[in-house]
Amino acid sequence: MAETLKSLSDKAEIADLVHTYALNIRNRTPELNARLFTDNGSFEVRDADPMVPSSLATRSHAEGLHEVMKSVASSSASGRVFPAIHNLLITLNGETACATSLMIATFFPGGRELLGEYEDQFVREDGVWKFRSRCYTIYREG
Repeated sequence: MAETLKSLSDKAEIADLVHTYALNIRNRTPELNARLFTDNGSFEVRDADPMVPSSLATRSHAEGLHEVMKSVASSSASGRVFPAIHNLLITLNGETACATSLMIATFFPGGRELLGEYEDQFVREDGVWKFRSRCYTIYREG
């Protein structure tokens, strides 16, 4: 029972981490996401046609907290972004974890929409779950 409670607690903390990231983007405070990443974290954005897996291409890649935060800040610099996270599935492995989730975002002004999938890696540092890496694959950008 204790193991089950620990697993549920860890998954809830990781889900909160993912949703806090989205909240900070929505609130136009991307700088607050710095505390959510490890110092050596990474952030990658890719493009892909969902019907053609071989079409995967890297749009940007950032390594280290400073570069990650520059990348994160640039994603919401041109307007207001309203990201919605769906289908968050978390797999625990001791002090590390991974997750996938879908993200649909609407941008204002203009109402442009974005559909994609996150692949996240997490690590627990000093008792706190953090992103080790985030990879966002864009499937549709309109």
